[in-house]
Amino acid sequence: MFDGDRLVAASALFFNEYEYGDTLALLGGALTGVAEIGRCMVHPDYRGNGLMYRLNCHLAEVARNRGYACLLATVHPDNLPSRRTFEKMGFENKLSCVKHGTYPREVYLLPLK
Repeated sequence: MFDGDRLVAASALFFNEYEYGDTLALLGGALTGVAEIGRCMVHPDYRGNGLMYRLNCHLAEVARNRGYACLLATVHPDNLPSRRTFEKMGFENKLSCVKHGTYPREVYLLPLK
């Protein structure tokens, strides 16, 4: 997202399991048609304005239109704004884990169909 020519928010949509396959395996590996939303950032001057919610809702619609069945997201447990954004979108917190032996994460899923 831009404010004029200034980048103020960004989020990525991943369709390649290479990016999120380890997290998917934690959920039992039985899920198919999964994409992931990640690397979400909002410039500090623009936080609290719902930009990440709007951006990620758009990305969820892109994934839905491409035929994906669900979205995956991982969030640091202390990142309450991100957790609230995903919960507001309808994501369900499925489990807590430690990725790569160091990074605590909450794992969220959102059915798209």
